[in-house]
Amino acid sequence: MAIEITSRGNLRYNLATMARATGLKKNVVLRPIDPTAALVNDLYREYVPVARAWRDQSATLILPAYSAALDRLTRDEEADQIGAALAQSDAHAGSVVAAKLIAFRQWAVRVENWHRGRFEQAVASATGIKVQGVILDQDAAEELALAVQRNTDLIRNVSDVMRQQIGQAVWQGIAARTPRNEIAKQINAVIDGQRARARRIAVDQANKLSGALDELRQQQAGIDTFQWRHSRKLHYRPVHKTRNGKRYRWDDPAIRNDKPKMKPFCGCTAQAVVEIEQ
Repeated sequence: MAIEITSRGNLRYNLATMARATGLKKNVVLRPIDPTAALVNDLYREYVPVARAWRDQSATLILPAYSAALDRLTRDEEADQIGAALAQSDAHAGSVVAAKLIAFRQWAVRVENWHRGRFEQAVASATGIKVQGVILDQDAAEELALAVQRNTDLIRNVSDVMRQQIGQAVWQGIAARTPRNEIAKQINAVIDGQRARARRIAVDQANKLSGALDELRQQQAGIDTFQWRHSRKLHYRPVHKTRNGKRYRWDDPAIRNDKPKMKPFCGCTAQAVVEIEQ
């Protein structure tokens, strides 16, 4: 069967036609593809260094400057030292953030390789058809670029939030003459909070890239319909639960801005429906 190589999201091959040619008579639903814990952890580990940078800088620069400012509250240069410590810490964390561009790209490529393999396995399991070599990694270039950009923006925001909240704690501490050990606790709480946020970000971003690849691979296979699979999370969107088991077209206007894994922290999945029956 001829394979049409076209732009992103367009038909590359027609899986239903290929399945009919093998003798399949009934529609089949491909098994879902959900990101593994390993992929989530791989991404989370790329966020950890920025939190570590702020912890190290706080211990070696910010807190010593804070102690000096408490001891000599009337000297302007001590306040200047705090500002300089915060600025130097911010610059150091910024260099950590900038270095993550390549790491995020490598992570996105790993996700694409993993997803492509899972999709090929799902197709083979449901239809007996091997599509290795038909779907290509370069087809997903746009999805990968968007994932890299999202994560670059997010890690920068994680660092920015730490800079803002640590600075706020320090300056308010100076005004209230809060002991150093109390400020150290506040700084650690800020860093721990952003590390926890980074974990949630990693889960969400792995889901988002996987969901974008679901749509891409299915549409390239001529699959226009998917079955909504609810995440069964404790905290879920009621409208998503009502969609569980129902079938939708990718171009359905009702879900244009609310497809599986599109909304923040959505863990729902789009199971491909290969419509063989005519």
